[in-house]
Amino acid sequence: MKNNLIVILGSITNAARVKKLLYTRYRISVKTIHTPAQLGGKGCSHSIKTQPEHLAKILQVAEDMQIVPKGVYFEETNKNGVTYHALS
Repeated sequence: MKNNLIVILGSITNAARVKKLLYTRYRISVKTIHTPAQLGGKGCSHSIKTQPEHLAKILQVAEDMQIVPKGVYFEETNKNGVTYHALS
């Protein structure tokens, strides 16, 4: 089983800015992704994906940049597929 955290940030610009500052400030690597359709991803909505233990730092960086996440989800991947659980 694999677990990830997905934070919806809306635009690719916001996702890229948060990704860059997370790495610069904390050396945390995240992946920018199109927001999954199951989470309401339409058109050009983007998110960052990483390990759940980085949640507090992600939220702090977003707040410092005056970016309000549109949603935070726990992604669980197992033999039955992928499921998402809302954290906020």
